[in-house]
Amino acid sequence: MGNNRRQVSWIATFLAVAKLAAAVDLGTCKINIQARLDNDTLARNDSIFYFNGTTYMYQRDNIALTIAGCQANCPKPYFDLYSDMWPRLLTWLVPALLLVGSVHLPRIGTLNRLFIIFHYMGDPVDSMWSLLTKGEVWNRLYTLALQCTHEGPNQLPTAKALAAVFTAFEELTGDMETVQQEFNAIMSDARTQLSRQDVDYILKETAEELVDSRSNEGLRTALVIVNYLWAVLAALVPEIGGVQSSQPGGRIGTAMFLSWLVTAVLLSNTLSGFASRRTCLRIMERYTRTIKGRRRDLHIFPSSPRLLSSRSTATGTQQKLQDIFSAQPWTGTVYAYRPRKRLPPTSTTTDRSPFHLLSLSLLPVLLSSTTAFVIIFYTPTIGLGCRTLWVLTLTVGLLVSPLLTFCISSFLRPKSAFYLTIFKDAFFSAAGVSVIVLSSIGIFNTCWCWSGVYSRGIARAYVDLDPQDEREHNLHRLYPAVTSNWAVKTEPGDRSREGSKTAGSFVMCYNLYPMVFYKELEEGACKINSQDSRVEPAQAIQSDQLSHRAPLRTNQPMASQGAVGTQGAVGTQGAVGTQVAGGTTGQTTRSGRQVKLTNKAVEAWEATAPCLAVYFAQKDYCTTNNGDYCTTIKKDYCTSINCHID
Repeated sequence: MGNNRRQVSWIATFLAVAKLAAAVDLGTCKINIQARLDNDTLARNDSIFYFNGTTYMYQRDNIALTIAGCQANCPKPYFDLYSDMWPRLLTWLVPALLLVGSVHLPRIGTLNRLFIIFHYMGDPVDSMWSLLTKGEVWNRLYTLALQCTHEGPNQLPTAKALAAVFTAFEELTGDMETVQQEFNAIMSDARTQLSRQDVDYILKETAEELVDSRSNEGLRTALVIVNYLWAVLAALVPEIGGVQSSQPGGRIGTAMFLSWLVTAVLLSNTLSGFASRRTCLRIMERYTRTIKGRRRDLHIFPSSPRLLSSRSTATGTQQKLQDIFSAQPWTGTVYAYRPRKRLPPTSTTTDRSPFHLLSLSLLPVLLSSTTAFVIIFYTPTIGLGCRTLWVLTLTVGLLVSPLLTFCISSFLRPKSAFYLTIFKDAFFSAAGVSVIVLSSIGIFNTCWCWSGVYSRGIARAYVDLDPQDEREHNLHRLYPAVTSNWAVKTEPGDRSREGSKTAGSFVMCYNLYPMVFYKELEEGACKINSQDSRVEPAQAIQSDQLSHRAPLRTNQPMASQGAVGTQGAVGTQGAVGTQVAGGTTGQTTRSGRQVKLTNKAVEAWEATAPCLAVYFAQKDYCTTNNGDYCTTIKKDYCTSINCHID
């Protein structure tokens, strides 16, 4: 009996998940719902429509369904992904892969380099913290070098050369505290009597060789970062990237979530590194041999027992060298992995504490996550959905990962800690990339995920069918990179479905003769200037007061004061007052009072008003209504407002 119950519970869970995972095409669903409303096979107060407390949201340009209504009327009969999933992936995947491939990796073997990439992806906070710590070590070693050099005209060049030698010691030992001990031991054991000039010359020559041995990929890094930023900008700006297969929202949010990679790549390539640790070791061996007057290179640095990868007492030089190179990943060669971040103070005001460096390393992750969350949160339907949840989940993972790294390195030996940390990072990076890819190809394209249910609750959750107007609003207001030939400006208003869909008062001012309309945030009425016949700002018009159901009709002359009234989709009556200089004006309404505007004004009005109505009330009108307006007026006006003309 118990087994049967468990089987039933598993089946019920599977069916529930399958129901929630049914893919949905909101655009097709909207067309079907509109067709059923037009032929009266679907009631305006049907329970599938979302009720906002005042009315059911069934209006032609304002259709919102409940979760149950969406699941019953919109899902496809089979699981489906986005039809444009490849353009969605290419928006961020290829540029992100190029960024990952551009991080500086030392020559420590192919497998170890792959491990370091896992560390960058699975623990970016610790990676950037380690990089910043490396930079701070160099800063403190330079301060130490200044303290060790005598004042004079050559103090700064000598201090820089000495700092380069100090950093080479630190590169090999991974321990800042032993650097000065190594240098003092070498200088005290000198067997030849070298003059100060000779010592300084050898020092500067060694420093130049060390600097020349470091790799520098600044140009490649700049090109990769420009490519990433250009890909994001192209997805936002149609003039750059062309018409996109879908409105940007989730794609841009994903790209912004990974934007911390830009900081990581900049840091890693700014610090760069030696082409090989063997190169650094050979240079320091020659320096030590020259200073001490030896004929053979010295392979052992007595003050640095941490060069050994284990506690075994190896006596042979060859064994010690093998230990040095095999222990590279966890002894300082990898700048992005530095488990020991304790920094001895140098008693200067330029010291930056580890906590300060940790705060700086957190900023890129927090900023990129916050940006992605805001973009996806305000992608209709506004609220917490499946996509915002994965952003929050991955952000928490990126913040927990450095804590785990700290705990692992605190309780385990360096070698064991390294491999366990990489295993943890591989899990975090694989999980994060998988979730992002699945989200981009449409795994969350469901009624449940589109409803914002996690913040609104089931009772107040709804699915906005093909909300192009709100997406356009985000395109112009939320995404700062957007540029356009003209912009729609709005006063602050409530874009929530709980009330009117109006985002504020639109004020439209359009120039009649060039037939180009301008939008400006002003108060007053639209009127024609008697001197140059330009329409000026005159009256604020609510966006939901514009009609788009039929072309404006003009035939009978009326009085000198005209008004244009349009019946909105939600039943509101709006008016635009115009005063035409030197001619007859009229009135056009949806109630049959038809007018004739004289002279050139009528041509301009008929060319402009329909497209204005299409744009502000329903931007896909030309597609859903066979382009009735656009086929009767100049096509360039409709093209400028994204009307699609076949």
